[in-house]
Amino acid sequence: MTTFWWVISGLLLLSVLMVVIPVIFWQCRQSLMPDENSQSVNTKSLREQQNLTIFQQNKQELDRQLSDKTIGQRDYDLLVVEMQRNLLIDIPEDDQPNAVATVPSPGKIYSVVLLLAVLIPVSSLYLYEQWGAEDRVAQLELVQQTLTKQGGRSKTDFIRMADDLENKLRDQPDDIRGRMLLAKTRMSLQQYTQAAEIYKNLIDKADTDKNRAMAMGLYAQASFFIAGQKITPEILNTIGLALQADPDEVTSLSLTGVDAFARENYPLAAESWQRAAENTDNPQNRETLLRGVDQARQHMGLPPQISPSKSGGASDGTAENFGSLLVDLSIKPELLNGLDPDLRVYLFAKAVNGPRAPLAANRYKLSELPLRVALDDSMAMNPELKLSMFARVEIVARVSLNGKPMASKGDLQGSVTLTRKGSSQTGIGLVIDSVVR
Repeated sequence: MTTFWWVISGLLLLSVLMVVIPVIFWQCRQSLMPDENSQSVNTKSLREQQNLTIFQQNKQELDRQLSDKTIGQRDYDLLVVEMQRNLLIDIPEDDQPNAVATVPSPGKIYSVVLLLAVLIPVSSLYLYEQWGAEDRVAQLELVQQTLTKQGGRSKTDFIRMADDLENKLRDQPDDIRGRMLLAKTRMSLQQYTQAAEIYKNLIDKADTDKNRAMAMGLYAQASFFIAGQKITPEILNTIGLALQADPDEVTSLSLTGVDAFARENYPLAAESWQRAAENTDNPQNRETLLRGVDQARQHMGLPPQISPSKSGGASDGTAENFGSLLVDLSIKPELLNGLDPDLRVYLFAKAVNGPRAPLAANRYKLSELPLRVALDDSMAMNPELKLSMFARVEIVARVSLNGKPMASKGDLQGSVTLTRKGSSQTGIGLVIDSVVR
C-alpha cells in the first residue's frame, strides 16, 4: 500500500499547487503595478491640462471677437457651449467620478487560497473513504505477493498471507470480488477444500444466473481436485445445474469435456471443449481447449482443426514447433535413500537457442514420482514466451533440497534435449539421475 499512498499524496499535492501557483504569479504581477499606474496617471493629467489650456485659449479668442463685435452674443454662447461639450468628451470614462475599480484585497485572496489548500485534500480523502476501494487494493496487492514472490518464501508464508486476507474479509460479508480473489489464492496454494467452501458460499450470494453458474463451475472444479481429479456424481450434478443457469459457462464445459473424454465419448468431449474455447477470454486456456478438441478428433479418426503455433521471431527455425509434451518422469532408485518424500520436484522446459527463462513449468512432490505429466502453453510463465514458439527445447527435472527452483549444490537433477517435428510428442523418458555439484 505504500506505493498507492505515495501516488495519492502526489496527486493531492499537484491539485493544491494548481490553486496556489496562480496566486503567487498574481502577487508578483501586482507588485509591479504601482509604477505602471503612476505613469498612467501622469499621462492622463498632462492630457487633461493640455485640453484645458486649449479651451481657455479658444474662449479668450471668442471673448475678443465678442468685444470687437465680430460675432454676436448668440453665436458666442453657442460656440462656448460647443467647446465645453468637446472638453467633457475628451475626459476618459474611467476618470469620471462613478468609475470605481473593484479589486479584492490580498487578505481575502489569501484566505480563499488557504481554505482551498485545506479543503481539497480533506474532501478528497473523505470522498475516497466513502466511495473508494482501499480494501480492494490491499486485497489485490496481497494476492499479487502470494502469486509472484513464491521463489523467496515457503508455502507456510503464503498460507499466512491467505489467512490474513480471509481475516480482513470477515468484516466485509458482501465483498464478492474479495472472496473470489481469496478462493483463487487458495486454489493456487492447492488448498482445494478451503477454495471449494468459498465457492459454495458464493453460489447463494450471486446476483445473476451467469454469476451463479460461474460460482458453481468453480466449485465443481475445486471438488474435482479434491476427488483426485475424478468426476464424481456430485460434481456431475453441480455441472448440470451450472449449465442450466448458463449453457456457456466455461469451467463447467471444460469439466464436461474431461468426463466425456475419460468415458471415451469423444464427440461430446470435442463439442464441450469447442464451446468452452469459444466463450473463454483467456488466450492460453483457449489454445489448451482447442488442443483437447484435436485429441478428441484424432480418437474419432478426424483431422485436427488447428495447426501447430508458429512464431518466426522466437523460433530457431530448425524444425516445426512443439505443441505439447508428455513426459514420463522418474528418479533413480538409489538416490531416494534418506530423502523427505515431501521435497519439491520442479519440472520445466527451456529453449536451447533462445531466452533462458522457462517456457513451461510445474512442480510436484517427490512422493508422486514416477508419474506422467504434460508440458504445454497453458503452463507458460510469460505469455510472450511459449513452448510452441521453439523447435529445440531442454526438459529439466530437479529435486530441490531447500524448496527453491534455482539449482543449489546437492540438488538432484536430470535433463533431456529434444528436436521435434510435429505438434506433440508422447512418452518422453526423463530420469533424475545426477547430483548438482
